Amino acid sequence: MAMRSVLSLGLKPPRVPSDAAKEITFPEDITVLTPEELGYQMTVWTNLLNFADYQKTLMGNDVEIVRSKLEESVNGRVASSKGATVAEKKARAKSAPELQDLREQLEHGQAAYGLLVSFCEMYSRNYAAISREISRRIGAPPE
Repeated sequence: MAMRSVLSLGLKPPRVPSDAAKEITFPEDITVLTPEELGYQMTVWTNLLNFADYQKTLMGNDVEIVRSKLEESVNGRVASSKGATVAEKKARAKSAPELQDLREQLEHGQAAYGLLVSFCEMYSRNYAAISREISRRIGAPPE
C-alpha cells in the first residue's frame, strides 16, 4: 500500500546494483585513480548507498509491521487471560509457543536492519572519501 502511494508520485525505487558494482572494493589509495576511475567509484558507491538505504527502509517497515502484530497478539492474550498480575500475564503471553514464528521474524528483521544500517554507513563513508578526493583535486593547483 505504501509503495503504491509512493509510485503514484512518479518516483521510482533505486535500481539493483549491477554485478560489476557488487564486486567493487574501495581502493587502497584513491590518490592514484584517474578522474574517470574516481567518477566510476562515485557512481557505484552512490548506487550502492541508494539501494542499501532503500532496502533498509523496506526492512524497517517490515520490522514495525511484525512488531505491531506481535504486540497486538500479546495484548490480546493478556486481555483474555485470567488471574495473575498484568506483568505475569504479559510474560506468559510473550513466551507463548504460538507466537514463536513472529518472535523469530522480528529477531531476523532486526538483525537484517542492523546490517543494512552498517552497510549504509560504510557506503556513505566511501562516497564521502571519493567526493573529498574530487574536491581536493579541483582545488589543487595544476601540476
